[in-house]
Amino acid sequence: MTDLLRLDRFDVESTAVEDGKLVITVRSKVPDLPRCCLLSEPKRNGTKTVRFRDFPVQAQPVWLAVRRQRAKCPYCDTVLYESLPDLDSDFRLTGRFKDWLCQQAIDLPFTLAASQNGVHETLIRRLFADEADRRLSSYNPYMPRVLGMDEIYLHRKPRFV
Repeated sequence: MTDLLRLDRFDVESTAVEDGKLVITVRSKVPDLPRCCLLSEPKRNGTKTVRFRDFPVQAQPVWLAVRRQRAKCPYCDTVLYESLPDLDSDFRLTGRFKDWLCQQAIDLPFTLAASQNGVHETLIRRLFADEADRRLSSYNPYMPRVLGMDEIYLHRKPRFV
């Protein structure tokens, strides 16, 4: 069977169509459970299904219903969830779809990028703000040692140069 999803860390369990959306139920091939306390092995505590958006297929929105493994620390009773490196939990998107939308938000107007990708304009704006913060965090502006200022008259009003 051809793997149309192309996410190597997931196994497809089932597919369904709900309200015109393609919902693909997936599960991690090897659940990566984080550790809480140093000496404790977390105990499995069921699964939780979380939905993430992915690229549209044949002009139909795609949602990945990820069955995420839950675990509980036996010492401190903290609930832990398996890490999902291919998915962005903040925006509930796959990493590749998030990267594509960020690039579209930079290249196109927000409304056009949203309509072309079948998402809401607010998501595009939030992704753009997040990407701008990430890119500008390492920006260090150069300030000259000497700064010259002058004024000029344009349309009979002084203007700062």
